[in-house]
Amino acid sequence: MELKTIGPLSVGSKVVGEHGAYVVVSPPIIGGMGCVHRGEGERHTGQRVALKTAREEGTDRDDLCRQMLMDEADILRGMDHPNIVKYVDRQLGHQFVLVEEYVDGKSFFETFGEKRGGKPASENETRIYADRILDALQYIHSKNVIYRDLKPHNIIKHPGRQVVLLDFGAAKQGYLHTLSGTFVGTDVWSAPEQFATGEATEASDIYALGKTLFFLLTGKEPTGAFMRHDGSLLKGPHDVNSSVSKELSEVILRAVQSDPRLRPQTADDMRRLLKGTWQQLGVPNIIVGGTRHEIRKELEIGKTHKCGAGCQTKGHVDVSINDPGDYVSRHHARITVDTFGRSWLEDIGSTNRMAVSRKNLGWLTIPKHSRYELKDKDLIALVYADSKGPYMTLTFNAG
Repeated sequence: MELKTIGPLSVGSKVVGEHGAYVVVSPPIIGGMGCVHRGEGERHTGQRVALKTAREEGTDRDDLCRQMLMDEADILRGMDHPNIVKYVDRQLGHQFVLVEEYVDGKSFFETFGEKRGGKPASENETRIYADRILDALQYIHSKNVIYRDLKPHNIIKHPGRQVVLLDFGAAKQGYLHTLSGTFVGTDVWSAPEQFATGEATEASDIYALGKTLFFLLTGKEPTGAFMRHDGSLLKGPHDVNSSVSKELSEVILRAVQSDPRLRPQTADDMRRLLKGTWQQLGVPNIIVGGTRHEIRKELEIGKTHKCGAGCQTKGHVDVSINDPGDYVSRHHARITVDTFGRSWLEDIGSTNRMAVSRKNLGWLTIPKHSRYELKDKDLIALVYADSKGPYMTLTFNAG
């Protein structure tokens, strides 16, 4: 049966999930892509939940809203982190409903926003929140997921967990949300490349974090007079709020560069910059799932497996890819550095073709059993399909 969603639920109606039943206890809060109700466990256990359905307007956009909600459920089912909203259940059948934990607290937008009567956070508070958000981002990226919609509206200030990230409807994993002509994110907060090319990486989430930290420190949205036309910040937090140190302000300005190659590339890079301990690695490296791997001479990439008689290469991979979609081959690619210091991407027998994207040049597919010279900040798709786009993207750094 085709899964469908039919808009908001009614107060008092019942949602029957795979693990329990839930009663709707509030009218919907309607967002851009969906509707959220408060609910309670039917057995009066005191369990409080959030019930999410897709928004229906009778347009072509409805299909995207439905798919995003189902993809969000799949992504959250694989997450377990104190700073990320927890998956509870889902209703299948005629109406798809995602059941999440109900998170108490106000959003950062409500708490610190000048428009809502809030006051900016102190620098010390901001650093603590940044550290918790970076923990969550590092975990998300380790799952080969890009959040793509980090903003103050989606972060709850929580008394016990400090911060909780909500709304993974825009998150990308594998081929998810690469429908032709569809760019996902929120204008003002999301990185410019998400709307220009749709090519989101870990550095895209770092951009959104930079804008969120600007908001925390100033209480103002990073728009208008604070921004350049290319999406970078014209003014840092120190220029708006003199109590913010110039050092912290400079880190945020760096995070919100329009060119993703000029930003911190990983959550760990951003954390080290905030602490003043970041250093250039100095050797070629590849970012896989938010982690840097040095390439001293050669580095082999493949699907996580145990080598057996069917493996024709050296018998192990240096970077194992956990790929439940089964698109990445056991021995997929190799990156080598030659005697002249040039770095090469080589297809060593992938089942599905690879591609490389260089700034403003689009995706170039790599023929099987061939190699391609890499340049600094090239984006590698371990698998690429014309109809779906890139799958499992990695960033190459020349050092």
